[in-house]
Amino acid sequence: MECCPDGDDDDDEPTLSAEAIAALAEFYAEKNALTKTTVDEDWQRITSGHATVRLFEYDRRFLWKFPEEFVFYDYNEPLKIQEDCRNAFDLVVIDPPFLSDECLVKMAQTVRMLASGCQSKLLICTGAAMTDLVSFYAFCAV
Repeated sequence: MECCPDGDDDDDEPTLSAEAIAALAEFYAEKNALTKTTVDEDWQRITSGHATVRLFEYDRRFLWKFPEEFVFYDYNEPLKIQEDCRNAFDLVVIDPPFLSDECLVKMAQTVRMLASGCQSKLLICTGAAMTDLVSFYAFCAV
């Protein structure tokens, strides 16, 4: 039995078929189109002082990078929030450090203290495993 019936040996460089090259070109074209997508933002308006930004974080290394914005936060003590931050935010963005019900529930308690009221917006960055609990909180007053 011959390995390479047409006389070719294994030293040849591999080549792609015309169909594979076309598919690869299409893939890269779509990828490049996605990476060139931009969002126009008015950074002057966003950073003009009208927004109060706070970073609630456990890792104190962020204190050195964001000394004005840093607020130490431990999700295990969800109600330990300094007075000037209570009911102070129109937008709260959370990224729970663990994919657990306990962690998300405790962070929801903190959100309730931070949000300025019913019209406050909440953005939750978490994994798909938390979908049911996040959906539950989307319909509840947290």
